Amino acid sequence: MKRERKKLPTDKKLHISKVRPEDHISINAIGKKKKLEFEVTYAEITEQDKAEIEANYGDATLPIELIVHEVNGQEKPISFAGHSSALEFIAINPEGVYKWEHINLIKYNLSSGKMIHLVIALLPEGIKFNRRRGVRVNMDTRMEIEQDDKRIAVLVREMSYCGLSFVNLSSREVDPSKPFVLNLIDIDDDKEKTFVVGKFYGKIQRQRVEEDGTVVYGCILAERHAEYLQKFIAMKQLESISGKKAYKGYQRNNSTQFWKEDAVDALEAIMKEK
Repeated sequence: MKRERKKLPTDKKLHISKVRPEDHISINAIGKKKKLEFEVTYAEITEQDKAEIEANYGDATLPIELIVHEVNGQEKPISFAGHSSALEFIAINPEGVYKWEHINLIKYNLSSGKMIHLVIALLPEGIKFNRRRGVRVNMDTRMEIEQDDKRIAVLVREMSYCGLSFVNLSSREVDPSKPFVLNLIDIDDDKEKTFVVGKFYGKIQRQRVEEDGTVVYGCILAERHAEYLQKFIAMKQLESISGKKAYKGYQRNNSTQFWKEDAVDALEAIMKEK
């Protein structure tokens, strides 16, 4: 007797056509030995463009801005044709985190003349999953984030290797729709001097207003930082238990190893793996 597949509740699934421009979206490229997550941007297209895409590919698609790399001083779109690495699409909205496995990503020239990348989902509905795997530690440390050309003083309340929360201490406004760079601060052994551990790429996922009117920003951090931050957070846990600096061996993160700057190069490398 054929067994029927158990159906998931509707709130555990999301059709890819329901992903919105304001949602945080990213793509995982999974090779034999590496996994890279990189943020992408919902394409700015017209309703006519959307109708054209649906007529050609159906509604199990999502348009994103073209992913490019520099060749001899010129920007060229990346081609994903013929690569064997698996691609996943991730969307985060106020209801949760959703994942589409084994997607296709193609270049598409719209009739309007604009070129985009198009996410094509083999299964149109993404499955909700729990991304908050990291143990959080209290920080209560003054740090800075960078948005565009602004440096904004914040109080980082708590942090895990995949996220953090902060309060704005500056008169400058935080733009929840834009990514930011966190200048992660730690304290030297003498507890008198602070230093920047490294720069970490993040995006605001949600906001919460407390009774006194304080806005708390809940954020996610790019997954490529996870390995380094796991060590950092583990040491902070030990420090909170022992009451003293527990570990002197972790190195400051190289500020040049910044997710947004080298994501395309790393993506190309992983996609070439056989």
